[in-house]
Amino acid sequence: MNLYLYELSLDDLENLLAKVVRNELQNSSKKELATYDNEKIHGIRGLAKYLKCSVNSAQDFKDSHPEVVHKVGKKLFFFPTEVNEASRPKSKKF
Repeated sequence: MNLYLYELSLDDLENLLAKVVRNELQNSSKKELATYDNEKIHGIRGLAKYLKCSVNSAQDFKDSHPEVVHKVGKKLFFFPTEVNEASRPKSKKF
């Protein structure tokens, strides 16, 4: 068993944790988006899975963002880049 003792100040620990969390968040979002880069999201259930929400919430998203909805006949599909852009919060000017 190896035992390591380190002296870290509270600021150093805070900076280290912030760096680790930031890297993990960046890597996880890249992995999730990479699977959908050139793929279409098919239907409301596919949108719900992509957004990690309920089907009802996905339907509400579709209704409130008609610019991201594409139709071929009765089939719906979405492009992930458009969905990401529409789901990004808009900055409010005061």
